[in-house]
Amino acid sequence: MEPHFDQISIIGVGFMGGSLALAFKKYGMSKKIVGVSREETIEKALKLKIIDGGFPYEKIDKGIDGSSLIILSSPINIIIEHIKILSKMVSSDTIITDIGSTKEKIMETAQEEFRDNVYFVGGHPMAGSEKSGVDTADLSIFINKAYALIPSVNTPRLIIDKLRDIIITIGSIPVILTPKVHDEIVAAVSHLPQMLSVALMNAVGSFDNDSGDFFKLSGGGFYDMTRIASSQFKIWKDICETNQNNIKKVISIYIEELEKVKELIGKEKLKSEFERANRFREILNKLKG
Repeated sequence: MEPHFDQISIIGVGFMGGSLALAFKKYGMSKKIVGVSREETIEKALKLKIIDGGFPYEKIDKGIDGSSLIILSSPINIIIEHIKILSKMVSSDTIITDIGSTKEKIMETAQEEFRDNVYFVGGHPMAGSEKSGVDTADLSIFINKAYALIPSVNTPRLIIDKLRDIIITIGSIPVILTPKVHDEIVAAVSHLPQMLSVALMNAVGSFDNDSGDFFKLSGGGFYDMTRIASSQFKIWKDICETNQNNIKKVISIYIEELEKVKELIGKEKLKSEFERANRFREILNKLKG
């Protein structure tokens, strides 16, 4: 298959950036993958053959030279800073996308900073892990996962289609959304579960009193529900900051649901809540195949 691009630059070569690089290499998306990251990360990524070339952040201009596709793969506030830096150096007809977990602030900044002949399309693969670091990169995380694309109002259809083709090739399912709708959805299906996992882990941990007995008796359900409590706050700090209103809203709705269940504990009417949850879960099971 003919490569889609001569060169792709990935700025931020951590778990997600490294995973994308591996997927692009496997499916022949580009003749060359260049990484821009911390110097030690670049050395590791080169040694692991995740990228073909690399530069530290201080040489970002060299890292994007010759690339017609640039992917921003860092925490959200760093993505925003990189947008401002890149706006002063990218050439015409460059496609730029990101993989940030919230979109409204990123899209606002891109709209302000980039010229009309530079194409910015927001992106968010609904894939990930509590792991971090380029040495944990895994190209399989994108398979059968939704991948949100958030184009600007004036993004040419050709550019959107080009990114859709890449997303499909690496095994993901493209979903076109507006920034507002994207941030409302991920607050419910991604950010709320993270907050719940943190709260659940801390609640049970506080019962444990360092004895370990609670954790010794915990089963698969508790283990699965708290897996993402291992996530790094440095990633979630920017997510919570840029999507705080939506996250607070869905937490309030969840608390209402918990209060409803609490009032029904020990009563036959609790059955209806289980049945309602079963129906919603069936819908989810069908969607996920």
